[in-house]
Amino acid sequence: MHLASTTITPNQAFAFGKKALGLQFHIEVEPAGLERWLIANTCELGIAGVDVRALREELRTHLPGIADKGNAAIAAWLDE
Repeated sequence: MHLASTTITPNQAFAFGKKALGLQFHIEVEPAGLERWLIANTCELGIAGVDVRALREELRTHLPGIADKGNAAIAAWLDE
């Protein structure tokens, strides 16, 4: 079952029956972990044209509660 997509990645998440869940993103991400990723990949992000400062600013809007939402999504799938 197809569960999620983006414009550039049409198969972001899928389930195969009730026993397998495939995710092409980190649903478990927490703010501290994301900051470590940004620091570790600053050069690669810059080469790709990603403005890390602008990304951090945007993340301030979206990060509050993100770990709780990810945990709730996994729990809901497991409960189903």
